[in-house]
Amino acid sequence: MSDVRWRIAVTALLVGMAPCPHRIADARGRASSIGAPVVRIVPIATFDSLSLTVKEPGAWSPRGARLALQAPRGQLWVFDTGSSPPSPRFVYDTKSWIHSCGWSPDGGWLLVLFSIPTPRNGDTLVAVPVDGGQPDTLLAGVDIWPATWSSDGSIHCRVGGLWRTLPPPAAWKPSASFVPPPLLAAEVGPGLTLRLRPFVSGQPGERVMVGTYFASGRWFQVLDALPDGSRSLVAVADDTSWARRVVDGRGRTLLDLRQAGVRFEPTAISGDGRLIVGYTGDWIDEQGWTRTWLEAADAAGRWSARVEGGEGGSDPQLSREGSFIAFRSAKGTTVARLVIEPR
Repeated sequence: MSDVRWRIAVTALLVGMAPCPHRIADARGRASSIGAPVVRIVPIATFDSLSLTVKEPGAWSPRGARLALQAPRGQLWVFDTGSSPPSPRFVYDTKSWIHSCGWSPDGGWLLVLFSIPTPRNGDTLVAVPVDGGQPDTLLAGVDIWPATWSSDGSIHCRVGGLWRTLPPPAAWKPSASFVPPPLLAAEVGPGLTLRLRPFVSGQPGERVMVGTYFASGRWFQVLDALPDGSRSLVAVADDTSWARRVVDGRGRTLLDLRQAGVRFEPTAISGDGRLIVGYTGDWIDEQGWTRTWLEAADAAGRWSARVEGGEGGSDPQLSREGSFIAFRSAKGTTVARLVIEPR
């Protein structure tokens, strides 16, 4: 099976294992819309020809509120919500098919993984300075998946099935105040227990980074992770069960979404760790998600609410600083301000 088809198969398997959101019953003490605040969006831009760079969270920069977008033929653009007037700016042309895209810890560079969709050509990993400068090709012509610019400044990728750690580009200069958080690895145990520990190359356990892995004989998926390592939104699964949780830097469960009655598909956690966003809808095998709607929940499990104006939205991502949200819809990619007010 080719690398591309393997990724598609894994995604389909994980979606098929997930419990249908509308079939999870509420119970006393679980998250409820009663007493929830009003959560709504105020759109500021919609793009019909640009899309989020990846389905998993990671399109927003870890500093400020800049959003990475891509054109159908592999062109990268950056939309800065603080610019006046706000408009997307061209950054880089891969001339190919982008597999993933993520930010450097300081938000000044993009790490881009792309390839022409044939097994012979392999993948290319490039670091691109967002504000101008020469791109740096880190690897080319090999099988790469996944790849991430870690919060400690190093670049981690799996090459031919083996993990490699790469130094950042020589031109990347973090600020003097940059303090890297610890690298973490995850181990999934019986009963879908989860333990995080310091990451050591060559030891058991999967590096905690956004993506899907097969760890300790079970599926482990990082849906989202905060840059400082303090919070992660994860999912674990075996042959018969599935759980989604918010965990701290030690892997301790802060919230079990299913037990709390959070019924939507979670995709992102806010920069302060207090809010979870996602979407609900009907899953049809041949068509995917239909009749979707954006949803939000308190990360402490006290309430959940439908996002006003979020009809038809899916795969929402939250900015790390500021209150911006980006999501997919039938109109394309929408960027909006997320507003939360007392009811």
